[in-house]
Amino acid sequence: MAIRRKKKKNPEGARGCLFLIFGTLCVIAGMLIYVFAVTRITSVVIEAKYGGQAAYALMKLQLPSIIAAFVLMDTILILKYLPNEEDFEKQDFTSPLKAKKTALGKKKTVNLICVGILGLIVLCGVISVNTYTLVSEDGITGHFFFDTSTHSWDDVVSSRVDCDTEKGLSVTYTMSDGKRFEVLQGTVSDTKVLADKYTSTVGLARSVVEKLSGRGVPHNVSHMERAVKFYRYNEPTLWPDVKVMIRFEEILPDDDERVPTDAVTGAVPEP
Repeated sequence: MAIRRKKKKNPEGARGCLFLIFGTLCVIAGMLIYVFAVTRITSVVIEAKYGGQAAYALMKLQLPSIIAAFVLMDTILILKYLPNEEDFEKQDFTSPLKAKKTALGKKKTVNLICVGILGLIVLCGVISVNTYTLVSEDGITGHFFFDTSTHSWDDVVSSRVDCDTEKGLSVTYTMSDGKRFEVLQGTVSDTKVLADKYTSTVGLARSVVEKLSGRGVPHNVSHMERAVKFYRYNEPTLWPDVKVMIRFEEILPDDDERVPTDAVTGAVPEP
């Protein structure tokens, strides 16, 4: 008569693949909620504080906070998946001492750790919302819960425009105290006044560049050809602002702005 041996349950696999699949879906859903909440709260905060002016905030830590929140949520999933002491007590182990050493900890302790991690996720969002660089018609303000630095456009001693083949235009201002601020690259939260007054953040940057040029502030342009390729035909609404910032017309006017000339003599034909 065959004797069936009772198989030992493996606590590591007790929750199985379904638990991991469901947990992963929960993490994805949690991240969607987190991103929506942080984005929405950021928009409300910026509008409430600066809604009366044309301004926008460069959210310096929004992407890092999303990455950190994702890692923390995954940590909760792992902690919930790994066995705790109560899980081992339910199993038939020949060596209870070994099981106790292998266990992650008491269930109550694990739950408290998970609550603490949830608190860290909320903290990531709070830090993200309160860390930004405000760019307005008056100047640039650094903010970390409180304003940490303030510079007016009169403090600018030079400006530089560059263009990346993937991210597009970047504008960097150098202040009289040596600090540099890049004002276009990054996640942006703008006010309604700015959206109504300018085509985009590039429009505000153009107005600042023109103001600085009027004061004789040095303005350097790098990789103009990249900007032309990136914006001229692909971003027609931004191109009028971009071509002023890269001084395109000073070197090569648009085709429709060139004066027709005689192909042989070069003379301008009479109307």
